[in-house]
Amino acid sequence: MSVRNIPQIFARFEPKGEIARIMSRTQILDMAMSREGREIEITASFDTVVSYTALQRYAAGAAKAYRLNSLKIFPRYDGALFNEQSFFEIVEELKKTVSTINGFFKDSGCKIDGEALKVSLKNGGAEILKATRCDSDIARLVAEQYGLHFRVEFIELERAKREAPPWETMPQNIVEPGERQAPPDYAPIKSESRPQRPKEEKTPEKPKQYSAQPPQWLKYSASSAVCVYGKEIRKIPQRLDGVSLESGRVVVCGDVFAFEARETRDGTKYIISFNITDYTSSNTVKVIQDKKKAEPVIEAVKNGVTVLVNGDVSYDKYDREITIRALDISTVKKAGGRKDGAGEKRVELHLHSTMSSMDAITPVAEYVKRAAAWGHKAIAITDHGVAQAFPDAMNAREDLLKSGKDIKIIYGVENYFVDDMAPTVIGEDDTPLDGEFISFDLETTGLSRDGDRITEIGAVRIRERKIVEEFDTFVNPQRHIPQNITELTGITDDMVKDAPLEDAALRMFFDFCGGLPLVAHNAQFDAGFTQAAATRCGIEFKNTYIDSIPICRALYPELKSYKLNVVANHLQLPPFNHHRACDDARELGEIFLILLEGLEKERGAKSVKDINSAVSGADVKKMRSYHQILLVKNAVGLKNLYKLISKSHLDYFYKKPRIPRSQLVQYREGLLVGSACEAGGFYQAVFDGKPEKELRKIASFYDFLEIQPLGNNEFLIREGKADEKRLQDINRTIIRLADELNKPFVATGDVHFIDESDKIFREILMAGQGYTDAQNQPPLYFRTTDEMLREFEYLGSDRAFEVVVTNPNKIANMIEQVRPIPLGNYPPSLDGADDELQQITWDYAKNIYGDPLPEIVQKRLQRELDSIIKHGFAVLYMIAQKLVAKSESDGYLVGSRGSVGSSFVATM
Repeated sequence: MSVRNIPQIFARFEPKGEIARIMSRTQILDMAMSREGREIEITASFDTVVSYTALQRYAAGAAKAYRLNSLKIFPRYDGALFNEQSFFEIVEELKKTVSTINGFFKDSGCKIDGEALKVSLKNGGAEILKATRCDSDIARLVAEQYGLHFRVEFIELERAKREAPPWETMPQNIVEPGERQAPPDYAPIKSESRPQRPKEEKTPEKPKQYSAQPPQWLKYSASSAVCVYGKEIRKIPQRLDGVSLESGRVVVCGDVFAFEARETRDGTKYIISFNITDYTSSNTVKVIQDKKKAEPVIEAVKNGVTVLVNGDVSYDKYDREITIRALDISTVKKAGGRKDGAGEKRVELHLHSTMSSMDAITPVAEYVKRAAAWGHKAIAITDHGVAQAFPDAMNAREDLLKSGKDIKIIYGVENYFVDDMAPTVIGEDDTPLDGEFISFDLETTGLSRDGDRITEIGAVRIRERKIVEEFDTFVNPQRHIPQNITELTGITDDMVKDAPLEDAALRMFFDFCGGLPLVAHNAQFDAGFTQAAATRCGIEFKNTYIDSIPICRALYPELKSYKLNVVANHLQLPPFNHHRACDDARELGEIFLILLEGLEKERGAKSVKDINSAVSGADVKKMRSYHQILLVKNAVGLKNLYKLISKSHLDYFYKKPRIPRSQLVQYREGLLVGSACEAGGFYQAVFDGKPEKELRKIASFYDFLEIQPLGNNEFLIREGKADEKRLQDINRTIIRLADELNKPFVATGDVHFIDESDKIFREILMAGQGYTDAQNQPPLYFRTTDEMLREFEYLGSDRAFEVVVTNPNKIANMIEQVRPIPLGNYPPSLDGADDELQQITWDYAKNIYGDPLPEIVQKRLQRELDSIIKHGFAVLYMIAQKLVAKSESDGYLVGSRGSVGSSFVATM
């Protein structure tokens, strides 16, 4: 993924003016996130210096848009941008944390003198500033932000009139926040265009009522309301996304974040500002009140507290946003969090913690505690490719045991599965390599076998290692060809309007092919699309087909890509019109002729039946991977899972840790294999409309098949690849095949965060990695039993209960509780280590103290050796000695090997 700038991460916040342009040129260097504290810290490089005030204003606006308690942006600049004027922006930043410096820098000046940054103070105070380490703080910020290292010196000047200090004339490379009422980091709103309430409209006596209420979980107990400001609120709150400048007086409810209270300049009042969110939208609430009346608000209203607010909606000229001026405020308690009230509870078998790097956001201990609180008897941990969450899951369970609760932890992983045993040839044909083949290619209206249609079929006949005949026809898809497809292929609606329909075109193609083996580049697509079309038309598709990509992968491992044009260029074939079926089929024919020669001379193949074995052993790192769930059944399975994870990182890692099918078959004992999500190979096969026989073959490899809520795969609807009915039908097909194969089918959530409201953090995480659809987060939250049952109502109540409750519990019952880290110590073993350590130690001691040893030395040394050997440290010492010896023999300088007794223990 490319490096992102700050506006791409916080796409919901859209400031105007110069600050927006500057932020669009930033590059994010680091980002840290706290979901619990709803805080984010970003370090970013800037190509021009931004005033501290403007940066703070931007951060506050973005934080509000994303309902964060805090967003901190730490700028980094090129050292060449630093000059004397930049110093005063550093001072502005320090004023927020070091109150003692206020006033000392008025009418001051500064200049760079070699390695010193000399600050002239007209009003004195050098000693005070040094005592508070202000010089060190300034030097630190300059080093952090500009990469420059200065010694800061304070010089007191006589109080005399002098030229205007340099900070009164700001350099052009600093973005100045401007006037208090209209800072330039937001586009100014002209008075004539500023939203205003019609003159005739008055504040209504009753608040505007909305039929839509705040989210279910924000409901509160009326008896819990505590009035902390104004009067008791008795009206029903409306949703925050319905609040506008025309709303007048409103009653709203929400969770508080970004609370701030500050004194006015005269010290008589407090200005209280906080944001609230009901997770439909957010608004700022303000209170300006005498200190005594404001103190109950400051005491009661904190980040995370839920409040009811009655107030007037108005436009804040300073903050340049719509705010609610509070008249009444009450704190309330939400009517509990989500609870699982089902009589029989579900079990989640597909869940990701923060150890699913840059993907999930909830620590595993929170899931375990939540599942136990809901009464779930088990929960699975299936992070992407790693077992790093296992210790925390284990500890979370053991903490529950101490309090008298228990839950089974199912240890697992969602691995990146590569089918290195998948055949290159599908079928039973045994044509000799110098026989007859058909190379073919399709153009279609899209990628869906069921939803899209063929627009062109191209083919060539290969006989005795020569292209002897060609076939090409457009096909009328009886639908509009999407613009992006026309741009890719050049095929328009006019070109196909008079072409044969699908049935006639296919019969012409099969007449040309006869029963000959077919060759396609990515046969999964072309042969699969042809099979689906033939089935629709009642035509039998019996031809053996060969995928040329695995052959290219085996013969040309040096290539990084195996697209048709890439392979053609590698083989130095002439340029061709890529993405037209007629041209692609001929080009593939030319490539296949070269592949046949390589198969024969380099791999010893003689006929089609030899191809699969001839190309076996292809590089797993270059093959397509699919998601797959592995669950540990017992101790044997735990050991095998650790082996597979280790191999996936050490032997098969390419972008992701991959587990080849051949290795999984070898270490499958003690594991349950699940079909995973939409990115799983089985779901993809069903989605692609592969033949029933092939679907059965793929499904037979799995121990259980998964289906997931439709919202998880809603992106397929957005991309036009499916509609809701098709997603339902895919799940029904998976259930039907599971029934026919007598395999359990289970509903899983593919959980990535614990509550639905947490999706905003994953949105930020995805935006940071460059995903363009980051704002369209799927509902990958941890669901209760009833919530999951509602997701599968379309299956009928009995089927829904079976897939949500019955079968996941059956899977959980098949699994033993294992401990991922065994109790006790397990030091390595090295024959003769104990004896060798004693011999070295006694010889060394006698060399120092003489033989026989003094009694006091002998007793102390024996005591030390007994302790060392008893606790297994002798072998560690011997290993360390051998490593030191090898380092010295290899020419590396190492430290002392240490001596005997307590000195030795210290070196360990």
